[in-house]
Amino acid sequence: MFEKIFLCMVAVIFIFSAPNKVFASPLSDYESINQLIVGERIYRVTQRHEDHAKCFFPDATIKTSWQAGRVDSFVGQHPTENAEGFNVNRCGGALIHLKKNRAFVEYTSTTICTVKINGEDAILTSYMRLL
Repeated sequence: MFEKIFLCMVAVIFIFSAPNKVFASPLSDYESINQLIVGERIYRVTQRHEDHAKCFFPDATIKTSWQAGRVDSFVGQHPTENAEGFNVNRCGGALIHLKKNRAFVEYTSTTICTVKINGEDAILTSYMRLL
């Protein structure tokens, strides 16, 4: 099984770790990676912070466009410009490239949120390709 997966999203790097007892039955490497990536996204958008934190190594460093630091600087946090607005996330299927004990994952995501521009509410749609 894969112990580490690296996911980059437009200059964003996540380091994931799947707990050994997350799944009821043995999964293939492909299935394990897919469940980890999809689970991380679902836990984040549904604000299941405890489950979300389990997707990362405890000492992981995470860099995004809006923060950089340890896992607790990302899990349960959001960009300050969207502190009071709504946030809708849509994710596509994962395309997983396996080679020996390494994997490269491509994952599309769209985030729609409200932002203030010159004091006016606006809707921002962000199209991302997570790597």
